Amino acid sequence: MGLHFLSFLVMIFGTDIHAAEKKGVEFTVSLSPAGSFTARSDALSGQALVRKSGLIVVKNAEIPVKSLKTGITLRDDHMNDKYFEAAKFPKVALILGLGQKGKFKGKLNCHGKVGVVEGTYGFKGPLLIAKFKTTLSAYGIQEVSWKGIGVDDEIEVEVALPWVRKEAAPNEKDVDPELV
Repeated sequence: MGLHFLSFLVMIFGTDIHAAEKKGVEFTVSLSPAGSFTARSDALSGQALVRKSGLIVVKNAEIPVKSLKTGITLRDDHMNDKYFEAAKFPKVALILGLGQKGKFKGKLNCHGKVGVVEGTYGFKGPLLIAKFKTTLSAYGIQEVSWKGIGVDDEIEVEVALPWVRKEAAPNEKDVDPELV
């Protein structure tokens, strides 16, 4: 599975974004044979742009891999250094995300690989809350385990991003053929 990706936005966040009501990323990781943990980072940069048409656009929202925390220092070190390889791949980024009517599709760059993610979103005050599932193997993160405890390949990610109403500049394009 892949703690690498976990260390990003999904891989290792700790507190509940809804309870915190602040920007950040968290992901929930299931363990095998049993259990789970959450990784969190509040070091999320970027914002969601809400167009008059209702289109939601997110460009280059990212977190530093080293900012992901699970509450256990040894796990954080393994996740960041061994699986996410933070020295080689220091950031996880949503390169482009497009949404409308509560659903979105985006391009996520993690561990040097770009994959397409799909999920749902809603608004909570000044934040856009997006949720999606992805797999660590999609980003080249395989067989994550320690002392017989493995990480499931699929992880759940939640992102809380500030939003603003803003129209595109005349030369700015919001579309991507892979996301339409």
